[in-house]
Amino acid sequence: MRDTLAEYTTPAGAAGDILKAAAISQAASLKVNSPVAKLKKLHRHLRTAAQNIQSQNFREAGALALKALDIDEKNPLANHIAAIAMDRMGNYELALKLYLRAVEFDPTNPEIFENLGLLAWRIAKMEQAERFFRLQMQLEPGSINASNNLGCVLRDQGRYNEAIEILRSAIYSHPEAAILWSALGATMMEQSLTDEALQFHQEAERLAPNSSRIQHNLGYTYTVRGEPDKALEHFDRAKDINDLPADEAAVSLYARALALVALGRLEEGWDAYKVMHTPAYRKGTRYFMDIPEWTDGQSLEGRKLLLMGEQGLGDEVLFMSMANDIKQKLVGPDGRVGISCEPRLVKLFERSFPDFEIMPHATKGMHGGTLRVPKPRDGTLDYDCWMRMSTPLRLLRNNVEDFHQPETGFLKADPERVAHWRAVLDDFGPGVKAGLLWKSRIMTANRHKNFAAFDLWKPALQTPGVVWINLQYGSSAEELEIAREKFGVDIKTLPGIDLMNDLDEIAALGQALDMMVGPSNASLNLAAGAGGEIWMVAPEKGWTLLGQDKYLWYPNTRLFTSPGMGNWQIAISKLAKALADRAAERKAA
Repeated sequence: MRDTLAEYTTPAGAAGDILKAAAISQAASLKVNSPVAKLKKLHRHLRTAAQNIQSQNFREAGALALKALDIDEKNPLANHIAAIAMDRMGNYELALKLYLRAVEFDPTNPEIFENLGLLAWRIAKMEQAERFFRLQMQLEPGSINASNNLGCVLRDQGRYNEAIEILRSAIYSHPEAAILWSALGATMMEQSLTDEALQFHQEAERLAPNSSRIQHNLGYTYTVRGEPDKALEHFDRAKDINDLPADEAAVSLYARALALVALGRLEEGWDAYKVMHTPAYRKGTRYFMDIPEWTDGQSLEGRKLLLMGEQGLGDEVLFMSMANDIKQKLVGPDGRVGISCEPRLVKLFERSFPDFEIMPHATKGMHGGTLRVPKPRDGTLDYDCWMRMSTPLRLLRNNVEDFHQPETGFLKADPERVAHWRAVLDDFGPGVKAGLLWKSRIMTANRHKNFAAFDLWKPALQTPGVVWINLQYGSSAEELEIAREKFGVDIKTLPGIDLMNDLDEIAALGQALDMMVGPSNASLNLAAGAGGEIWMVAPEKGWTLLGQDKYLWYPNTRLFTSPGMGNWQIAISKLAKALADRAAERKAA
């Protein structure tokens, strides 16, 4: 039986496949005719374990490899085979211990270091991954895999110059290695150097025209450049070539779905988006409950439906813009809807959707993925079926005309808190009161390109007549100091509010402020959902724009766009002019 293991993910750009390890072939061909009974039994267990790995029956392989270790715990091949099985089962802690034991008893085997590096990379232990790949390079000078993987790990740590040095040196020795050119292109792309990235990816394509990974990388680069039409061409080629492992293929198909949505091809895009809900998409959210998931074509009329939150908090708000339509158009007056959401949203959702049962969900990270369960107050789930919050997109939002919201919003802020914050804001004196956000809480190396660097905000922040209010959750002290010392701008801090957790207050501020300014993060979505005026800085071809020049999800949103993700100064220049116009209007009023 073939195992489907949701936890296993291939790091982006990784070279090497543990299922093609020489250790597996070596173990699978072991002779079992030794006159020594102990050795004969050891070889039998190892050979059968390796054959089970080749059949992708990893649980049986792991059990047999552990039996082999019971016979000889110091056998390096037995430790290596057991580690590979545990690795593919998602038991990463045990796999790591077994790989390290294999190294202890076979310290000159570069393949073990490669597999160790791939595992450490997969579970985001970047410093360990770097160390293992450097050791592999010492044992195997000139290794294409080691050079590629080390360069990619350095890239994922934001150490771009070091990554480029490693990759360029490897390319000088192996100019025919397409994977190295592609890795160099990906490193350039993560710095938003998309012209250079395209040159390197195109050279990789010349060398390996029938590689899904290279076609995907080209598609991703065109996505970052704000050219979803060209991106889709390459994602389609990647799909047609179809030579990626299942988990990488799912990532590429998901990127293709977003390209379709970005082009306004909503029905196709939402249908393709379903790949995110398959076991192959390893980074997706997994759910555990005793009620069945809704399936396509199943009627929801009169049924009891539970909507499960997925992805991040901002996504839950965005998708719940459909909540009232779900009740009216899918379930109907005789049905019932429950919402299992991020715990911090419960209070706001209870006020906003009084006819719905609102409950928190509990979430636990598991080996790069997420496990989520609903937490009803009485401990029981009285529902006929459940669906992910994004699923109704393909039932209710297949055309531009399907998007509609009242300007007052679909989230109901507490009117007393709105009044409170208006009074606080009045104490800051005259001027346009603008809430400011500029980043997400999670700012890994590969997410920085999605947000304008704080220095670029200077012309907007220096607009006379605008009073800036800090709404940035997470760490913001460094940027506030930059604003004071370098820009001459005092961004105000509000008293008595936890910007990360007091989401009901954020919704109230959305209505109390004249506007909220920033990229599309969780707080901006909350304020928009509550009917606040939003000035959003965004790439002009981002998927949430749905191929339009306005933001259909929230009617009170004004867009300030730039082509792609590397030209934020264009969007902020537009923003600065609009702020000056608004401040002048306020002064003249």
